[in-house]
Amino acid sequence: QHNSDNRLRHGVSIWMAAPCLLGLADFVICRNDDFIGSDHCAAKFSEFYFIGIFFAMVFFWASLPHIAFFGREKFNMGYWFECFALDTLAACGCLYYTLNGYQLSQTLQFLFLTIASIANTCALLHTLVCVIRQREVFTPENKWGPLSFMKLTHEAFRGNLATLRHA
Repeated sequence: QHNSDNRLRHGVSIWMAAPCLLGLADFVICRNDDFIGSDHCAAKFSEFYFIGIFFAMVFFWASLPHIAFFGREKFNMGYWFECFALDTLAACGCLYYTLNGYQLSQTLQFLFLTIASIANTCALLHTLVCVIRQREVFTPENKWGPLSFMKLTHEAFRGNLATLRHA
């Protein structure tokens, strides 16, 4: 029963995208260095990839119906956060399969690419429907501002506004 704004819950998927992007970038930088072996680069990359898989499993668990952390609100542009995170995980899956060529890696690659494709297609179709129905898709909705990202900060400012004015 998390009390944050439902529109902001999609932002937690950055926890899955961050290690995946870090692993991809670190692998490219590591491979460009001449004095570091490619096995060391692949080992460092695989650590970031498995961290991304761990977060993917956590977010899958959070999206189950009895937990109901994700998917409780109508479509908004926040759903694209999750598409981005799934895309980075799919890119990591492709690179991991390229590095080792295992059958399990290929299966994970196809699984992540399929999930990312389905999520991107659904988000694109929802966005097109919102544009066709002339719903304000690319403008923020009411009560959407910089302070709504940190509800506790917002409440602290609102509760102590008289103190701040006096100070």
